[in-house]
Amino acid sequence: TMQEQTTDECKNAANEAWSSEINSLTWSTSKNEIIEGVYQRCMFVVALTNEFMKNIDNAPSEIDQKSYAAQARFNRAFAYYVLMDAYGRPPFITEQNYSLTPSQLSRTELFNWIESELNTIRTDLPATRTEYGRADQTVVDALLARMYLLKEDWTNAAKYAKEARASYGAPADK
Repeated sequence: TMQEQTTDECKNAANEAWSSEINSLTWSTSKNEIIEGVYQRCMFVVALTNEFMKNIDNAPSEIDQKSYAAQARFNRAFAYYVLMDAYGRPPFITEQNYSLTPSQLSRTELFNWIESELNTIRTDLPATRTEYGRADQTVVDALLARMYLLKEDWTNAAKYAKEARASYGAPADK
């Protein structure tokens, strides 16, 4: 992710103007393709999810609409998590409050919305991955753990990280 670009984990060696700016934490208000790209892609995911949610009731009855809706809502929650972490207060739009001039939530309100969304959809997702590229309850636990780390809520971060690790067979106490 963009957040890892500035850490010891990742050093971008691309011969692009933006890579040295990102690597040295010296970007300015001038256009930076990566920073804008992350923002635009996340807002695109939000828009796609909102459109999907408006139309899911029209889907064929033989598909599991509840599970598909939960998958889409997870993608939107993840996009909002990235937006909140990287930009603070993005425009907040769902299928319920579509607007050409969307409002912003405070970081606390957005955090609470994402947390609530993840807890609401958790049981509509499979317990463990049944298909590559699909969200499951473990991925919800992992995202909640990451969110709680961001919030510096160490108790909940540890709780959800242990649950995610255990779901994939890793020892939960390590």
